[in-house]
Amino acid sequence: YENFLLVRAAEDRNNHYFRTLRDSGVWTALCGGEAYAKMWKFTGFNLGSWVTEHIDWSADFDQQTYAHVRQNELLEYLKW
Repeated sequence: YENFLLVRAAEDRNNHYFRTLRDSGVWTALCGGEAYAKMWKFTGFNLGSWVTEHIDWSADFDQQTYAHVRQNELLEYLKW
C-alpha cells in the first residue's frame, strides 16, 4: 500500500503542515497540478478541469458570506 496526500493548491500556497507530512516518508504528497493528475489517473475524471470550469467562489457563495471571507482575509484558504 502507498499512502497519498493530495492537496489541490500549488506548493507555494501550502503550509508547514503539508511539507512536514510530505517529508515524513510516510506519505506520497502531491499538490497543485501533480495532485490533480494523480486524481485523474486514479479516477478517470479530470477534476482539475472541472474545478476550473465550474467553481467561482465569488459567484458561488452568497454575497454576505463572500464579503465576510474577503473582509477577514480568508480567500487564500479557499485555494488551499
